[in-house]
Amino acid sequence: MIQKTLSENPNGYDLSLAEYAEEIYSDSEIENIPERRSSILSAPPVVFFDQQRNEQQLILDALRGATNPQNIDRIATQVFDREFEDNIGEAVGEKAPRFRGVYSVVGTNDGKINGDQMNMNDYVYYAGTSPAWQATYIYQWTGAGWEIRAKPSSGNTAYGWMYLNAVNSIAQNAPTGIFSDVFCQALTATSAFFQNLFTRYINIYSGGRISTENFTNRDGVTGFMLDGLTGLIESNNMRTKGMNAIDMTATRGTFDDIVVRGNSSFIGKIKPSNGIMVTNYWGAFADRTEGQWYNVFASLVPNIGDRISVFGGATAKENQDTNTFHKGIVVFIERTSSSVIQLNLYPTDNFDRFILCNCTTGSSTVATHQHYVAW
Repeated sequence: MIQKTLSENPNGYDLSLAEYAEEIYSDSEIENIPERRSSILSAPPVVFFDQQRNEQQLILDALRGATNPQNIDRIATQVFDREFEDNIGEAVGEKAPRFRGVYSVVGTNDGKINGDQMNMNDYVYYAGTSPAWQATYIYQWTGAGWEIRAKPSSGNTAYGWMYLNAVNSIAQNAPTGIFSDVFCQALTATSAFFQNLFTRYINIYSGGRISTENFTNRDGVTGFMLDGLTGLIESNNMRTKGMNAIDMTATRGTFDDIVVRGNSSFIGKIKPSNGIMVTNYWGAFADRTEGQWYNVFASLVPNIGDRISVFGGATAKENQDTNTFHKGIVVFIERTSSSVIQLNLYPTDNFDRFILCNCTTGSSTVATHQHYVAW
């Protein structure tokens, strides 16, 4: 039989074995050795047992499960006879792929690097100067040879987790928390490129800005800029779309060449600095019918109750009550029904009421003898 003593140390466990005459068999004590995690990014070591293995192999397996694989040679020299040394150099059992460390020498064709045997798919970080390998890259042993693994910065992110494992190992002696600061809590960089960035919040410090490449609002280059210092949003060829576009609100602003489509409402005063420009005008020293007036203004007041201001004058027929013609100043035109628009004039010939001239679509009845209006 064999006497086993297991004691914990800062790196794992110390295993002491005393041999007796009989064969060595695994039992519940070996099976229940607690797992030890050597890295937050590595799987836990495993203790293997097999009643068919000889004594030497069982001891080696126990060592490999309880210690750092890189320290097996040292422990074997201290605990066992030198006859075991030839077998100690074998690959650590049954745990791959795994990051095996930083090396300044290149690997050999039999899967060894600096004397350490790799399992299939184990990988290392190369920091040497040999032209045979590229420095600061991951190299992986495939069982048939060494293959270089692309960095995430190349656009190939398939091996990014290998580089994270490498950084975790390289930073193990750095100040506490540096690994999580870089990869979990906060990322600080002078410049960075992201192919796709997904974020919940973006905070712009005073003096900073977000802008499209080479943006300037002076040369007409398409783009935009959000200035963290002034709070201004500048854009060339800006377009606002979507269901909520009508909910835009601004305290003040300066706009050039505004085109407003659809029905718009203005609340408050409009103060033109150079007068209100006239878009259209219409005049004649001849009779015009109700149908002609309807055709000119129907599209400008499409809905019942719509009104449009019109400037000018006319001799128009007051056909609401008197069916008489009077001179007056045109004030506005209103749609009163689906087939009628109404001219509203202020009389200038001492007529005692406003001149209301109803113009029905398709009617050939004379509405005005002469007129001159603009809108």
